[in-house]
Amino acid sequence: MLAQSLEAPLACDLKLDIEAVGIVAPGGQAEAVTKLHNAQERTRLAGLLQHCAPRRIPPSSQPQIPRQLARGSGVSRASSAPRASVYACLASKSALDGIDGQDETTAIIALSTTAALDAALRYELSGLEYGWETVDPFLLPYAIPSAMATQVAMACGANEGAICLFDGFYSFPHALTLSAIYLRSAVRRVVIVAAEQAVPALTQAMGCQGMDDLMEGAVAFVVRQPVDHAAAVWLRVRQHHPRGLGDHGATPVPTVGTSLDDMLSVCSLIASLPEVATSIDTPWIRSRSGAVELLAAPHG
Repeated sequence: MLAQSLEAPLACDLKLDIEAVGIVAPGGQAEAVTKLHNAQERTRLAGLLQHCAPRRIPPSSQPQIPRQLARGSGVSRASSAPRASVYACLASKSALDGIDGQDETTAIIALSTTAALDAALRYELSGLEYGWETVDPFLLPYAIPSAMATQVAMACGANEGAICLFDGFYSFPHALTLSAIYLRSAVRRVVIVAAEQAVPALTQAMGCQGMDDLMEGAVAFVVRQPVDHAAAVWLRVRQHHPRGLGDHGATPVPTVGTSLDDMLSVCSLIASLPEVATSIDTPWIRSRSGAVELLAAPHG
C-alpha cells in the first residue's frame, strides 16, 4: 500500500470523530478542548492556538520544561527523556482527561522525527567527546524510534497497541488509516499524537537546505468512530504524490514535523468552522508537505 501510494495518487475517505484535542506549547503548558461540535468550544480552540500552540524554535533556543511538570507527564526518568516525549505525554493525558469513559480500550499512534533523534545524537556525541563511561545509560532506550509511543501508552494506561511512525510525508494520513483499522476491532479510542522538539544539529542542516526551524510542542487527537449526529468532527483524507520531488531546482519539501504542521492545520480549520458547515461549503486545506489534503466539518 505504501509503495503504491508513492507512485500514484491515493484518495480515501475516512470518517473519524475527534473527541478531544490536546495542545502543548514549548515549555510544557498543556490545554485541551472537547465537544468540538459546540461553537463556543471551537472559539476556545482558536484562543488556545494563539497562546498555547507549538511554534518554530531557532537553534539558539532550548526551552526548558519545569521539573515538576515533566514528572507529572508520566514519563519514566523524565530528566533523561527527550522533550518531545514529555510533550507527547502531556498532550495525550490532557486530551483524555477532559472526556468521559476514560477506562475504554485505547490505542496509541505517535508521530515524531526528533524524539528518538535527539536522544540518539546526545548519546553518540557525548560518548565520542567525553567517553562512554560518562554517558547517561538511560538515554539509549529513548533512542529507539518506538520509545515515544511506549511512553505515551504507559502514561495514559493504554494497552491496546502502541505504534510510532517516524514523521514524514505520509505519517499523518497513515495514522488516520491505522486509526480506522484499530477502531474496527475492539479498540474504542485511538490517541494520535505528534510531538517534536528543536535539535540544533538538525536545525542547522535544515537551514542549509532552505527549510524552516523545527517546530516544538505537541498536538494530540482522541479519535473514535462516529456514533451519532451529535459527534464532533469528521476527517477525510486525500493523499497525493508530492510534486517536484527529484526535479532539478525544485524547492525542498520539508519532511520533519510535517504531521505536527498538518494537525495544527486541522485545528485551525476546526476553530474557523461556522455553526453549520457541510463538505460543500467547507474548503479543503493542503498539508505543509503537499502530500495530503484534509477536510474537517461538524458531523451530521
